[in-house]
Amino acid sequence: MFLQKIIEFTVLGVAVLVELLAGSIFFLYCPLAVLVVVYYSRADSFPAAMFDAVIAGTVIDLVTGRSELFSPFLLLIAIFAARIVLRREPDSLLECSLAGAAAAFGAVIAETVFAGTSGVLHFIAVAIFCCAAGALAMPVTVAALDGIGRLFGTELFMPERPASLDARRAARNRRVRLAADRRGRP
Repeated sequence: MFLQKIIEFTVLGVAVLVELLAGSIFFLYCPLAVLVVVYYSRADSFPAAMFDAVIAGTVIDLVTGRSELFSPFLLLIAIFAARIVLRREPDSLLECSLAGAAAAFGAVIAETVFAGTSGVLHFIAVAIFCCAAGALAMPVTVAALDGIGRLFGTELFMPERPASLDARRAARNRRVRLAADRRGRP
């Protein structure tokens, strides 16, 4: 448990650092902390991820010099958006990409509401870009952080299914194909 928290805060710190560097050097909005917090909301626990979101959002706002602290709310809304999409354990990386798109869309909506960005076309363009980026980046984030989790023996976003479950699914698929073949014959 202690090792998992150390790894969690280290990964979250690196994500915040990369997000801040991408924003200050390349002027690029890179919500990497959103993806990491969403990952840990599923892998660890929801209350711990909410705490991580508040800490990471506060650090981001303090370092960037914002007068209002809205990044913690942005991260919390992103967690809730991803949790609405992922109500159960994901079976594939496609479901992870849907959670990434939902988290990015929640972050864009929260940023629009709190920061007051103007223009409907600007909002639509940013929303489409961030949803696509979130959908592509979340499976990569899950694969990378699950690899780190397997290496250190911590909780995973997509736990490995037992072999018996895969065998039952394969047997069910064979039965369905056989039944379909029988119906197709005269």
